[in-house]
Amino acid sequence: MFTPDQRAFDKRQKVTAMSQTIVAFELSEAKDKAAMDTQDPANINEFNDHVHSFSWFVTSNINHDLVFTVISAEVAGERHAGSARFLYADGHVELISSEQIQEWARQPFNFALPPS
Repeated sequence: MFTPDQRAFDKRQKVTAMSQTIVAFELSEAKDKAAMDTQDPANINEFNDHVHSFSWFVTSNINHDLVFTVISAEVAGERHAGSARFLYADGHVELISSEQIQEWARQPFNFALPPS
């Protein structure tokens, strides 16, 4: 069972730092591997439209150096020449390198949470 962080939000009005809060990631192809492998849309899992960022920085992942691995299973971190596009709550998009994501995972810095 995961304990939600106090900074998580359920309404846009609760976000205090819109330009620093990531609201969408580019999904990894691994999220729908069965559909990609078979090229059959019937194999698309309708639940694979979002990430489970609450599980990325759990203690077991941090202790076993698995944070970047679990992020990479959900986020396409190298889709654009070694980078990925992240959508922020204010509507701007940033291109963030895979190396930066690896560094955040190593620290560990949970970039998926709104700033405190």
